[in-house]
Amino acid sequence: MRICSPKKRIFALLTAPFILFNASAFAVDIQGMDGAAFYAHTTESVPVIDEVYLSDTVFFGESTTAHLSRSGGILDTPLLRRCVWRDQSGTRMLDRRILTSLVDYTDREGVTRSLSFEEALLCERPSRLVLSFGLNGILFFQKNTDAFLRDYERLILRIQELSPETHILIQSVYPVRRAESFGCDAATLNSYITALNKCLRDFSKTTDGVSFLDTASVLRDESGYLKKNYDAGDGIHLSNDAYREILRFLCLDENRI
Repeated sequence: MRICSPKKRIFALLTAPFILFNASAFAVDIQGMDGAAFYAHTTESVPVIDEVYLSDTVFFGESTTAHLSRSGGILDTPLLRRCVWRDQSGTRMLDRRILTSLVDYTDREGVTRSLSFEEALLCERPSRLVLSFGLNGILFFQKNTDAFLRDYERLILRIQELSPETHILIQSVYPVRRAESFGCDAATLNSYITALNKCLRDFSKTTDGVSFLDTASVLRDESGYLKKNYDAGDGIHLSNDAYREILRFLCLDENRI
């Protein structure tokens, strides 16, 4: 048996409380983190993008959703390209016309047709439908939140009527880095986004068959702006790195439906 020297035993006794103190402090610090902070700082727990899970998920929303399947995008694969419903313009706004708006729908045989959103829903009846609206028209929505939520409710009720087994996930509106095209500064726009996201969270809690995904929490920096490496270049649209984070967040066990 190897025996420590007296000097080594004394050193061990002196340093043990320090080690235990720091271990306890670390544990408290981790427990004190919110979900986004823990997710960002715990690399071992970062989930993979589960393509099998996503293959029965449909994404429908604004340009930041349409770009999931853009050329070279994260879902630009034969298996997953069909999971994003978009039109040729790749952008849309939540309003009364959303149900009859046309989308390029690709069936499981790979045939693409232009159908209304309602027609595509009847054809597909996905397990999950991820909806992402709120940035387009936000200067109106932040003053007329009730009208925005009424349009969202109308969309959801029709989805549930046509495809009652589909679970609906409402994504939070993503933060921005620049906002020149909106006629206001990024800090002001992000404050509107934060307020609208709170409304969406509360709305989801009181709506049956609907969950809220706070994906904005993994895209924001410490000042509330879109992280630099998640900016595709214009301050609003997202990079592939951002989409990877969004899909990983969706695939977390606690967010799976």
